[in-house]
Amino acid sequence: MNHTGIIEMRSVIQRVVTLQETFREVLTGLTKLATGTDEGLDRLSDSMERLAAAQRSILEAQQSTDDKLNTLIAVVDDLVRSARFDAVPECTQPEAPNS
Repeated sequence: MNHTGIIEMRSVIQRVVTLQETFREVLTGLTKLATGTDEGLDRLSDSMERLAAAQRSILEAQQSTDDKLNTLIAVVDDLVRSARFDAVPECTQPEAPNS
């Protein structure tokens, strides 16, 4: 192998080493990204679970409010209906004219 061949071989080896270092940096970055993604997904999952629990709580509170409101409406409706009939005077037969 002549001197020119050795220089070209070194040049190729240096490029291969440079590529290997670049790939190592890329893989390190991808590993960090994947780890961050896993952690982000874990946080997102926790947040979704808390959101679902809050929604269930709100739904239960809304149902309780609806039940209480329906009860109140029924009581007021009964009061209004009974007051309306109590306020109506009893019908009486008109008196016959004195002839």
